[in-house]
Amino acid sequence: MGTHSKYRPEFIEIVAALSRQGLIQAEIAKVLGFSRGTLIKWSKTRPELAAAFDEGAEIATANVEGALYKSACGYWVEEEVLSKVTGGVEKIKRWIYPQIVAQIFWLKNRGADRWRDNPEGGAVMPTGPLLQITMNDNRVLSAPGAGAEQKLAPGAVEVKQTKEASNDG
Repeated sequence: MGTHSKYRPEFIEIVAALSRQGLIQAEIAKVLGFSRGTLIKWSKTRPELAAAFDEGAEIATANVEGALYKSACGYWVEEEVLSKVTGGVEKIKRWIYPQIVAQIFWLKNRGADRWRDNPEGGAVMPTGPLLQITMNDNRVLSAPGAGAEQKLAPGAVEVKQTKEASNDG
């Protein structure tokens, strides 16, 4: 006697939608009322279901990468606040400052060859071109970088390559 599968074609769209929201296979299985093993078995025999998991997960990952990048660079938000003068609601723009932890995470993962921690103990100074960043308040910052001129987030006016960095001191 064969087993009756409770698989339904509409699971493909449900899996894709839940995957886009960041749910993992075990969580999706729970929502659908099945075990993770059942979903994995179905994914092996139904390529469209496996694709729904993968495509949804890729979208969720891209969303998180975008949010991490925004957090690392800073961004503007528009907010509604109660005016102390008029008592009414007004819209304001507020700058969300870059988060150092997001910057460190991004650099260590995207530029690990230049920004990794040195497991042997000493500091590792990146080599290559230096970037000089002139801020709106005329402060000049130098940092190791790729060297190409680029526009940065508000607050950074100019970015230019200045000289080669070396570990010679």
